[in-house]
Amino acid sequence: MNTSTIVWIVVAVVVLLALLALALFLKKRSTSKRGQKAEAIREETRRDEVEVRKREAESDRMKAEADLKAAEADELAAAARDRERDVSSSREDITTRYERADKVDPRTTDDDGGESRKR
Repeated sequence: MNTSTIVWIVVAVVVLLALLALALFLKKRSTSKRGQKAEAIREETRRDEVEVRKREAESDRMKAEADLKAAEADELAAAARDRERDVSSSREDITTRYERADKVDPRTTDDDGGESRKR
């Protein structure tokens, strides 16, 4: 082999090694950048997850408060129904007593439709 051929072989090997080194460097740099990007995405996701958990806790608190208020409303409605029954019963008692008074009172007459004139 002559010297020129050996030089070209050495140059070709050096160029191939340089290209291989460049390819490895670029791949490592790309992998590093992708790893950094992935880590940035994970960090952002962790922050978002914390925010979602806060909103979830607030939602749970609001639902519990709504359930409590619904239970209180049910209790108030039941109390109102009880009071309404008591009032109705008292109203009937008053009407009955007026009617009894009208029957006892000789001054009331039936010519006005049975209504007492003393009410």
